[in-house]
Amino acid sequence: MSKRAASVSYDERSTKRARSTPSPLYDYRVWMIFETFLTSTSSYGDVLEKVKGYLGEDFIESEWSEATTALFSGDEDNELSLANFRNVKAKYLTDPTFTVSLLILLYIISLITIIRLCLQRTIKM
Repeated sequence: MSKRAASVSYDERSTKRARSTPSPLYDYRVWMIFETFLTSTSSYGDVLEKVKGYLGEDFIESEWSEATTALFSGDEDNELSLANFRNVKAKYLTDPTFTVSLLILLYIISLITIIRLCLQRTIKM
């Protein structure tokens, strides 16, 4: 089933509201919810309601305009739309496997440093 562009309304008032939490654009789950539009039979309206339900008051539709435009960018070519959407997503999210690998590396370096310090103290005694 091909996806076509739909009319989107923006809530101008909500864009003026200050946010005390980090932007939802950095929330991996929101991107996955939006992606289901292209990878399932979900309608855009259904996906949008799921996003709004997940984010609540933190959802500001205009912040997601680049992402939602990408959902329809392939003009009925879902593979192209998905590739475009993932390119937009990559601007805001790092590859989770890279992040985990980096954290593991930092942990290992910390352990090595601790072991080295312990050995130095033991040798001096």
